[in-house]
Amino acid sequence: MASPDEISPQELRQKLERGEDILLLDIRSPQEYEICHIEGSILLPSEEVFKRYEELPRDKEIVIICHHGVRSEAQVVFLRGQGFKAHSLKGGINLWAFTVEPDMAQY
Repeated sequence: MASPDEISPQELRQKLERGEDILLLDIRSPQEYEICHIEGSILLPSEEVFKRYEELPRDKEIVIICHHGVRSEAQVVFLRGQGFKAHSLKGGINLWAFTVEPDMAQY
């Protein structure tokens, strides 16, 4: 069960299929993003979030994506502290690939 700060891959897939307006924020490195990413996600490496968070929309739900969900948890705490509606993708891109998109490259 996901915590209130997390969204499961299945929940995210359902929201995307319903056409909900969600910002998918991938905070991995450009090299990691190149290997695999969720369609429609934007890349903003973790170290850049602290410098550029004011560029993010405050009126959208933000789902933060990393490899296993650890880096994204820290970013959720930071962004929620700044007033954003942010969630971490539980298990990261790794669990997404395993449960939602099995043909996705993994590393």
